[in-house]
Amino acid sequence: MGDYRKAIQVSEQGLVIQRDIGDREGEAATLINISDDYLSLGDYNKAVQFSEQALGIQREIGGREIEAIGLFNIGLGLDKLGERELAIERTKSALEIFEEIESPNAEEVRQKLSELLK
Repeated sequence: MGDYRKAIQVSEQGLVIQRDIGDREGEAATLINISDDYLSLGDYNKAVQFSEQALGIQREIGGREIEAIGLFNIGLGLDKLGERELAIERTKSALEIFEEIESPNAEEVRQKLSELLK
C-alpha cells in the first residue's frame, strides 16, 4: 500500500507543474491516476473527488476517453460508498462514451455494469 501513497505524492507534485504550465489534458490524466490510486487504497470518497475534477476538465476541453474513465471511476467509488443508483448512472454514461469512441475498455465497463444491475 505504501507504493500507492508514494505514487499519489509524486502525482500531486506533477499536478502542480501541470497547472502552472496550463497543461489541462495532462492535469486531467494525472487526476485520473490519483483517483485510481485512491480506489486501490479503498479511499472511495477521494477517488470520486479526483475523478470529478478530471471529468470537469475533460468536458471543458473535449477529451472523451479520459471523460469516460472519470465516469467509470466515479461509478466504482459510488458503488463502494453504497450509492448504487448513481454508480449505475455514471457507469452507463462511461459505457456510452467508450462504445462511441470504440475503446477496448468498453468490455470491462459492460461487465461492471452487468454486476451493478444484478
